[in-house]
Amino acid sequence: MSKKKFVVLMAFALILSLFLPNITLLAQQSNETFENPFIFSDVPDPDVIRVGDVYYMASTTMHMNPGVPIMKSYDLVNWEIVNYVYDILETDDEQSLRNGQSEYSAGSWAPSLRYHGGTYYAVFSSNTTGNTYVYTTDDIENGSWTRQTLDARFHDMSLLFDDDGRVYLVHGSGNISVTELTSDATAVKDGGLNEVIIPNSGEIAGSGGLPGEGATIQKINGKYYISIITWPEGGMRTQLIYRSDSINGDYEGRIVLQDSGIAQGGMIDTADGDWYAMIFQDNGAVGRTPFLVPVTWEDDWPIFGEDGQAPRELPVPVQGVKSTNRIVASDEFYQNLNRVFATNHSKETEEVLTKSESEMSVTTERIQLLENGNFENGIEPWEGFGANIELSSEEAYSGSSSLYVTNRQVTGDGPKQDITGKVEPGTVYEFSAKVKYTEGPDEKNFHFAIQNGATWEGIEVMGFTTAQKGEWVTIEGSYTLSEDIDLSETFIFIETPWTAEPDDDLDLMNFYVDDLSMTTTETVSEEANLIHNGSFEDGLEPWDVYGNATIEVTNEEAYSGSHSLHVTNRELTGDGPKYVLTGAVQVNHIYEFSAKVKYTEGPEQKNFQFAIQNGPTWQGIEVIGSATVQKGEWATISGTYRLPVGTDLSETFIFIETPWTDNPDPITDLMDFYVDDISFINKGGVPDTVNPGEHDYNGSNLDLVWQWNHNPDNTNWSLTDRHGFLRITNGNIDTSIHDTRNTLTQRTFGPESSGNIAIEVDNMRDGDVAGLAAFQEKYGYVGVKMEGNSKSIVMAKGTSESFEEVESIPLDEERVYFKVDFDFKDRIDRAYFYYSLNGVEWTSIGDALEMEYTLPHFMGYRFALFNYATKNPGGYVDFDYFRIEDTITGSEGIETVLNVQLDDVSEVVGVPNNEFEVPIKMDALPYGEYKGLSASFHIPKGLSVSKVEFHTENIHGEGTFSFINNQLLLTVSGDDFHFSNEDSELFATITLKVDDFVTSNRNEKLRANYIQVEGANIAYNVHDAVANIELLQLETDALAKIPGYNNPLISHKFGADPNVLVHDERVYIYMTNDEFEYDENGQIIANTYANINTLTVISSEDLVNWTDHGSIPVAGPNGAASWATQSWAPTIAHKEINGEDKFFLYFCNNASNIGVLTADSPLGPWTDPIGGPLIHGNTPGIEGVVWNFDPGVFIDDDGTGYLYFGGGVPGGANPTPEQAANPQTARVIQLSDNMIETVGEAVMIDAPFMFEASEMHKYNGQYYFSYSTNFSGVREEGMPLHGEIAYMISDNPMGPFTYAGTLLRNPSRFFDVGGNNHHHIFEFNDQWYIAYHAQTLSKQLMDNTMGYRSPHINKIEYYENGKIKDVQADMNGVSQTRTLNPYTRTEAETFAWNAGISTEVSEAPGSMLESLNLNVTNIEDGDWIAISNADFGENGASTFKANIASTVGGTIEIRIDSPVGEVIGLLEVEPTGGEQEWVLMETDVTGVSGVHNIFFMFKGEEDNHLFNFDYWKFSEDDSDEDEPGKDPTGELVLDAEEAEEVYAGITYSIIGSNSKIKMPSDLPDGTKLKVATKDITDTNYEGLIPAGDQLTFMFEYADGATIPTNEFTLLLGYEDDVNRNDLGIYYYSDEDDEWEYRGGEINEESQTVILGVTSFSAYGVFVEEENGQDGQDGQDGQDGQDGQDGQDGQDGQDGQGGQDGQDGQDGQDGQDGQDGEDGQDGQDGEDGQDGHDDQNDKVLPRTATSLYMYLMYGIVLLAIGSVALLVIRKRRMNM
Repeated sequence: MSKKKFVVLMAFALILSLFLPNITLLAQQSNETFENPFIFSDVPDPDVIRVGDVYYMASTTMHMNPGVPIMKSYDLVNWEIVNYVYDILETDDEQSLRNGQSEYSAGSWAPSLRYHGGTYYAVFSSNTTGNTYVYTTDDIENGSWTRQTLDARFHDMSLLFDDDGRVYLVHGSGNISVTELTSDATAVKDGGLNEVIIPNSGEIAGSGGLPGEGATIQKINGKYYISIITWPEGGMRTQLIYRSDSINGDYEGRIVLQDSGIAQGGMIDTADGDWYAMIFQDNGAVGRTPFLVPVTWEDDWPIFGEDGQAPRELPVPVQGVKSTNRIVASDEFYQNLNRVFATNHSKETEEVLTKSESEMSVTTERIQLLENGNFENGIEPWEGFGANIELSSEEAYSGSSSLYVTNRQVTGDGPKQDITGKVEPGTVYEFSAKVKYTEGPDEKNFHFAIQNGATWEGIEVMGFTTAQKGEWVTIEGSYTLSEDIDLSETFIFIETPWTAEPDDDLDLMNFYVDDLSMTTTETVSEEANLIHNGSFEDGLEPWDVYGNATIEVTNEEAYSGSHSLHVTNRELTGDGPKYVLTGAVQVNHIYEFSAKVKYTEGPEQKNFQFAIQNGPTWQGIEVIGSATVQKGEWATISGTYRLPVGTDLSETFIFIETPWTDNPDPITDLMDFYVDDISFINKGGVPDTVNPGEHDYNGSNLDLVWQWNHNPDNTNWSLTDRHGFLRITNGNIDTSIHDTRNTLTQRTFGPESSGNIAIEVDNMRDGDVAGLAAFQEKYGYVGVKMEGNSKSIVMAKGTSESFEEVESIPLDEERVYFKVDFDFKDRIDRAYFYYSLNGVEWTSIGDALEMEYTLPHFMGYRFALFNYATKNPGGYVDFDYFRIEDTITGSEGIETVLNVQLDDVSEVVGVPNNEFEVPIKMDALPYGEYKGLSASFHIPKGLSVSKVEFHTENIHGEGTFSFINNQLLLTVSGDDFHFSNEDSELFATITLKVDDFVTSNRNEKLRANYIQVEGANIAYNVHDAVANIELLQLETDALAKIPGYNNPLISHKFGADPNVLVHDERVYIYMTNDEFEYDENGQIIANTYANINTLTVISSEDLVNWTDHGSIPVAGPNGAASWATQSWAPTIAHKEINGEDKFFLYFCNNASNIGVLTADSPLGPWTDPIGGPLIHGNTPGIEGVVWNFDPGVFIDDDGTGYLYFGGGVPGGANPTPEQAANPQTARVIQLSDNMIETVGEAVMIDAPFMFEASEMHKYNGQYYFSYSTNFSGVREEGMPLHGEIAYMISDNPMGPFTYAGTLLRNPSRFFDVGGNNHHHIFEFNDQWYIAYHAQTLSKQLMDNTMGYRSPHINKIEYYENGKIKDVQADMNGVSQTRTLNPYTRTEAETFAWNAGISTEVSEAPGSMLESLNLNVTNIEDGDWIAISNADFGENGASTFKANIASTVGGTIEIRIDSPVGEVIGLLEVEPTGGEQEWVLMETDVTGVSGVHNIFFMFKGEEDNHLFNFDYWKFSEDDSDEDEPGKDPTGELVLDAEEAEEVYAGITYSIIGSNSKIKMPSDLPDGTKLKVATKDITDTNYEGLIPAGDQLTFMFEYADGATIPTNEFTLLLGYEDDVNRNDLGIYYYSDEDDEWEYRGGEINEESQTVILGVTSFSAYGVFVEEENGQDGQDGQDGQDGQDGQDGQDGQDGQDGQGGQDGQDGQDGQDGQDGQDGEDGQDGQDGEDGQDGHDDQNDKVLPRTATSLYMYLMYGIVLLAIGSVALLVIRKRRMNM
């Protein structure tokens, strides 16, 4: 990120923090003193270090992620979270809340934080994995961490780097041990110290209870100190200190603090030498809160606190420093500025192959054996086992009731429930019960027991726990019923331990029980046949017809029973019997289906299909089974099918059909048939698996105060899908908030805290629940529940084992507000729930939640934002904000509520830079004193803020605004701020502008987030402060690729099977040249492909503006490969051979064979080097290939070429399932070094459902074979569907390959038009893309697409594991990669959008290739072409030139931005005398600067072909170059010692030279530049003469800065005595040690050569040696007839900017001269190639060109030239 952008963003954040209700914790009253707990929030197990004057603290976060927060302070009191150690620790089910697993109260515990040798260490263990983790970094605040894993769990460990270089972990519970690590602390040291050093560590404080743990070791003044916490029986949490003179003891210990349970932690010193203990207190439901306790020293013993107490108020340890207090914070959910953490978890192992449904196991669910275990439904079926039992409302662990047990006679007496017949031998059962007693001993053991059989001998204690009097405890565990058990009678009961003589008080106390549970796992088969009357024995109901057919029950045929269903009168192949399953199916469940089918008339055999449709449209159809049926015989269609997660279940039905064909034959396709015995059986759910990309970075950056409950699924939440909102999407089916992924939390705090949200719920699905929770094991929430199409506000509470919906209220609104108040004062520990329909007036709902800090979560209560699905994932909610306050606000309203209004805006034309206004109207503030006002507005995506005008007549104060990331912030402040309604209610007017074309009519909402008044209890109600903005698409005559769309790439013609070449920073696309075919009546017919014998080529530098290069004649009598009849599916490669660029264009001759053409440039001219096919029927290894076509060429990093090809499906029209699934028709063969011969034999690639379009690309060292799938057969789960792009992966370009998945669905999924697909994956400017075709243009042109295809491009993205993300094909396409330079020649056939025009071959010379040029033609009145994003720079343009040919004339109207944008110039076109008689015309244009679209609108007489258009060019306005403020300038010193800072848009003179450099407009702030003289003596510049400055440019960009994409402008000075026609700027390539010609424009006035560049090394001004000057501009090549100068055509590149290179062709006559062979070097120039076609010319070696230096001093005559040639040849022989 640039410094400038960072400053803007930080200013934005600062403004936001000043005015948002942003609690910054928590107990500090002044700068001098503070109160304990200094953080009144859950920050347990703190470990603190000091590095210089900065303190860092780490803490336990268990199951929350990212984990192990790093907090920073300068004063030990105020802390902010600055980093986390990891984002995800592991990815197993426990960490991911998957398949019923969790790691609540487990996860990472008690980190130890250390700094040693410049490295930070964080060490902790995981109670889930059983491992200990060592994380290291050298940048604790900003850096990512590196992980090492120790294969053991060290409990509550503490890391010590000893003075002698040895490293230790001290750890343990009860016995404290030391384990020695390696010197880098990343492994246990073999043979190192490993022993107990403090046995029974808690014993000095008392026996029993919690043994000593939580060890923290420190070495202070040569002694080892170990801090320990213990909790003796009958006592409190107590802090101990042990000390020793050696690491392994002997240790002596003391109690250092016994005060209110404040204990556990270590000691820290200040820079001034003061000492403090950082420890914590169990503080009820808010959690474990840290205390800072002063420490003094006596006799080398630390003394904690004052008079044995931890002071509640004391001075801030470090005075006069500024620390930020930010452990919790409000959030408006705009993208956070903080960085995103590196992912440090172990990568999950994923199988590339996906299991089929038959291989998947079904879900196991917990089956509850006990009824009414929470006693909310009375006592039944519980009974007393020798005791009295009664329902009690006095005590309850959850809900409102428990069971009270009294009058016990023996210890076994208690509550009992009979479970006879419910249990089975060998089965594992999990049990749990809550128990509490209030009278008797301080603690007592309780048992969960079972009796199997009729006598007491069958009693067995399954589990027990020690209960503390007055507290609920849990008895839990698992129990396996033995195989030989007596199950004649079975019951469970709760008891106290047996004693023969029980004491009434000590053994037979009364007690309460609640939430009893005993569960087992059961495989959920749910084998219910969802189809009723599938045998048709009960008539027709409930069967129906799909499409147009007749169905009737018949007894003429039957597979079983006496009836079947007869299907007749079908009109389409899909017509047939239909059975509706809406509401009966569930996602992620396996279904087993079967149907019997028979037909009696028609072909001998026919495929029949079992299909399902999910959703209301045909796009939801999927063929799930098929069978080949023999005429007259019954056949079975059967299989299994998994209903995918996210499926649209609004409508679901199955039907039987024959395979689709668009022109079905009544006999062979629409035959009558019978069906019988149809079934569709639910086999149960399947386990959840890892979603692709769920652990990958998703581009959204949350504030560091947030943590997810367990691992998030990053594919299902976003801050970027809708700016200013947190979107949470349901990805799984859940039962409660406890098992919900993507629950976002942050800490609550005391003594009071309140949090409220705004949530938009219009995209929830049936069964979804979303809202705001008070989250712990015992939770409560207020939220929205969706049932069917109805929503309601609900308040609910529960635990992991119980749930109660307390209150429900119907909801009609799409936006609602929720609030939870937390009261932690004096451990009241109560939460209250509220809702609001406007965000101002609050209503209480439900009951208060009696919060409890419970060990199952082991964490303080948290605010939790959640959304979960109970039926079908895919629904989502948008959280607008989360705001916290440090007081309970309840339902009391704001003292004064004022209104605000935003006016609607209608009919805004959606074109770039179109501006409109939205006024803000507000009620006046009551009379009073105010400090200021702040307001935030959400600006919809696609709009930006141009300005804000404050209505000063109503405002007393100074107003400012900032706009970033779709948020507009307004502030008004002043000593006497006030807002009145003096002349109106107007507060301010926002001027908005449209950013880009609106491609369809839409409505957007501009919403006020908040308007807050500082200094008064006043609120503006912003709920209805919404401006509805109507954005309208501008109607144009463009087809398919309308302005705003970047797909299809071209719309003036078709192009199929795109294949891409990236060369010289330009993308070339070669395509099959689809052209309309016509019948004898001139009507367009379907594409037969039989007449295609040319290929078409387009290219672009930016992926949006494409240049049409016309067609390549390949096949047929006029083609380069005249032996071929067709040319389809090209593939292109570039390779340097013998130092020369060579291009290879492969094509298929229908499906028979494959040929190759070669050229010296990407645009030809093309020749056939072998005169026949390269791949043919006799090629080794080709056996079994059905279609020998669709080549895909790939050149590996070592230069080896490979050709991939083949396709088709064996079996003709009726392939077997095996043939469809594994056609085995794809091949790869190695190419020879010359790329026009093959090596060895072709190797088969076993691609599932292979059809065509073989392609290969390489990514991160892996080879990706991709292809298009066939339309035959039935797909099992994980296999590609019909006509999709699938891919396989290998470590070798020739395989074997492993199937990996699908990357691009069939075009019908995106464009509502199907067909096959063909693609190519390529990399351009460090981004991967896919080019593919779809019939989008033909869809616009005609009702029936008929197979005419158009090229498209979309981005390719990869998951971190290397798999490819699903491509979302669309009409938007990809973003423009760079702006277009309007000041260079641009071909008219280059455009982004167009209407009405076409292109043709032009007689005018071309720019990229002189012999190849096109022009725009068929221009009529109203037609136009447009350029996307041309950069006119700061000076702007002054003139416009266009090369025009015309017989009629007309006008070119030049508009910017859009067809209705500002007119900047008119070019009146006069007739030129012919449509190929070219005249360069010119007109003035008004100054236009910056980046704009350019629309050339053509005007003239109707129904006339007005003119042809060849190319155009603007000239830059430099008239005000010297005017102050117009073109800011600066200076740089040549060869300065240090780089100097440079700024965007400024032109710098380089002092010490005659050169300048102009910075681009997007240069990031903080950029520095050093310019040095380039010493060319160490470089190879043979053949060149220095003619000016040679400079090295060394740029330094700020960390995180974005490298500019716009051009720098070099102005390099040249010498007086050089031929200006021969000057050029050259670029030095370090890699090749060559000076490469780049050209430039001569400015004689400044005596500089001017060139736009984007990359830097060294640049210099040179001319070629004498003879080189003659050929440089091409025209001089005429003298090539003399022979000796022919070689000098090598720099014909100078011709590329204009027409000067046109005559370079004359140089070919140089062959007549003695040295004419040397003319071949003209190939080095782009245009120079066209100067000769003789492929037999030989290149003159560069080592010989230095001889021509002598020619500058008088060698003119041919004879002397001959002598020189002899010398050359002699030197060659001696080399």
